[in-house]
Amino acid sequence: MGGQSENIIAVISLRRKRAEVAGRIDALGTEANELRQDLIHLDAVLHIFDPEGSPLNHKRKRIVRTSGYFKRGEIPTAILNALRKAGRPMTIRELMPVVMAGKVLPESKAMERTVQLRVLQNLKGLQKRGAVERSMSGNATIWRVKD
Repeated sequence: MGGQSENIIAVISLRRKRAEVAGRIDALGTEANELRQDLIHLDAVLHIFDPEGSPLNHKRKRIVRTSGYFKRGEIPTAILNALRKAGRPMTIRELMPVVMAGKVLPESKAMERTVQLRVLQNLKGLQKRGAVERSMSGNATIWRVKD
C-alpha cells in the first residue's frame, strides 16, 4: 500500500518539475525571439552607417556564465596563491578546499563536482598561459607553478 502512495507523490513531483522545465523553455524561447528581433534592428542600423559591411563578418561574443559564487579571476588567483604558499605540487582535490575557503556553498555532490570542474578548467587556462604545469605522480595529476 505504501508503494502506491509513494508512486502518486513521485508522479505529482515529476509533473510539477516537468511543468517548471517547460515554462523555462517557453520563457527562453520568448527571450530568443526578442533577441532575434534586436539583431534585425541592429543590422538595419549598421547597414545605414556601413552599407558595404556585412553583419555576418562580425564574430559572436562569447557569453561567460558564472555560478555567482566566485568573482571573475578569483579561482585562478586562489589556485596560484595556494600553489605558491604550499611550495609543492598539488592535486585538484588538495586545491578545492583552498578555492572553497570562506565561501558559503551548498553542500552537495553536485556542487563539489562543479567546483572540481571549475578548478580543472582554470588550471588548464593557467597552463595555456604558461603559469602552471601539469605532471603525473603515480596515477594522480599534480600541478605546480611554472618557474
